[in-house]
Amino acid sequence: MPYQEFEGEVPVQSGEIEAGSFRVSSETTPRLIDGVRFLSPEIVVSDSRRTLSVVCNSRDVGMDGQTPLVYVVVIKASTESGKRNFAGNHYHSRRLERIQVVHGCVEVVLCDYRSGAQGRVNILYLSRPDCVIEVPPGVAHAFKEHAGSATLVVHASCDYDPTDDIHVDLTHI
Repeated sequence: MPYQEFEGEVPVQSGEIEAGSFRVSSETTPRLIDGVRFLSPEIVVSDSRRTLSVVCNSRDVGMDGQTPLVYVVVIKASTESGKRNFAGNHYHSRRLERIQVVHGCVEVVLCDYRSGAQGRVNILYLSRPDCVIEVPPGVAHAFKEHAGSATLVVHASCDYDPTDDIHVDLTHI
């Protein structure tokens, strides 16, 4: 796989903690939701011209045994003063997703909708392409642009199926 799991546990204490290339807000559950992982690409090249990371290779296969679906999401900057645009606000019953911010900064809201753990919340801030968050099925996710537009690359474990998008409202969290 082109990813390595982020070393150690993500510290969550009072205030916001710098942890590698992401910050975890203490306003939420004191540890990451079960199954949510931070991953670091094995290969990242960054210089004055570009940033390159391996997002998928021949060893990566999805839950359906096929090469994962990879797509780009652009969250546009809000034109209304004091407001931010959201993307997501859903969870999947079958699809695991790895999300990488390649431009901008996003606030990530995660809420566990799986039985037994329902209601656990994490709020994370991602702003660099050398960190990937893995979101398992049943964990709702929303992305709020933070200080302008943001671009995300999403690596999904199976093809897009609109019936697998279960919409929820995380904008109030």
